[in-house]
Amino acid sequence: MHLAANYGEMWVTTGDRTGAERLSPSEGARIVREQMNLLDDVCVAVGRDPSSLHRMVVTGPQVEPGMDSVEAFRDAIGCFAEAGVTDCALHWPRSDPPYAGDLVKFEEVFAMR
Repeated sequence: MHLAANYGEMWVTTGDRTGAERLSPSEGARIVREQMNLLDDVCVAVGRDPSSLHRMVVTGPQVEPGMDSVEAFRDAIGCFAEAGVTDCALHWPRSDPPYAGDLVKFEEVFAMR
C-alpha cells in the first residue's frame, strides 16, 4: 500500500489472501472496502489525496467474479463499485481453478445478451 500511495496510479488487490475459500462478490467487496480504508489512511499519511489513486480488484483467486449470468455479473460489479473499486479484472475461463469457468456464460456476459 505504501508503494501505491507514494508512486502508483493504481492499487490492485485480489481480496483476502489469508482466506482458504473464495468469497462471494458481496463478501469480497466488503473485504476490499476494509483494505481500501487502510489504503486511504496510508495515502493521507504520505500527503496524497486518496481519490487520486485508482483501485482494481482481480477476481478469481479469492473473490468469485459473479459469472453465473449477466444479472449476477451486474450485481458483482455493482458490489465492487459501491465499495469504491474503479476497475475490475476477470480472467478468461479455464478448465482448472482458480480461473475455472464456463466460456459460454463468459461470452454471454460480455455480449450482454
